Amino acid sequence: MRELITLKQLSNLDPFKALHPDPLANLGQDYPFSQTLEFVKVAEEIKDSGPKIEDLDYLLRHRFDETGKYRPDFEGALVFLKSLSEGIRAIRAEHSVPADAGGLSEEVLRQKLGLALPPDVVERLLGMVNTTAEFTATKSGVNTADQLKPSDLVSDERIREVSYKEVPQKEEKLTVRGVLWNHRKRYYRPTRPPRLTSSGARTRRSIRRIRKNCKNAGIGLRRSFCPSSNSA
Repeated sequence: MRELITLKQLSNLDPFKALHPDPLANLGQDYPFSQTLEFVKVAEEIKDSGPKIEDLDYLLRHRFDETGKYRPDFEGALVFLKSLSEGIRAIRAEHSVPADAGGLSEEVLRQKLGLALPPDVVERLLGMVNTTAEFTATKSGVNTADQLKPSDLVSDERIREVSYKEVPQKEEKLTVRGVLWNHRKRYYRPTRPPRLTSSGARTRRSIRRIRKNCKNAGIGLRRSFCPSSNSA
């Protein structure tokens, strides 16, 4: 009887509903068909599926017999919590930040980051840390006379490429190795005053584009660490 009442509540069907007093206007008013037979169908499906009504009542409404199989197991819960706590402490000890973080080798850092991040993200991050990642700014529609020249930039090994291709789109390219932080911007300023040459102003714009690429790469890495964070 208890299971019958429980299934009646879970299915929202009444197999004992009285016949409709008026002539039937639609099939829904045929209660032996829409209620009783449907209830029997649900009961048979549950019987064939495996879980019992007691299991469904616990899963769907968290109702259970306090003396039955779903009664609280406080001792088991305590054992589980102790095991969980010990596991967390072991993880913290294994992956703790050393006193000298600079002593971490690249391989160890790669292994640690690889536990949480995809390989391409790990390599990108290490490239930014080790100053091996390269960022490029390109500009199309630049006349030959206005192209960037290496002499317009202070010599620096981080400037990997300053190139110009007249065909097909009159495109110039500036590639810098490493993240372009604020304190390094002055090393890439044009040697001639910007107001005396259009290439000087364009160099600054190229640097800004590179910095934007660096920023976008940083945002991508942050999203890999914290997917729910926004880019603002």
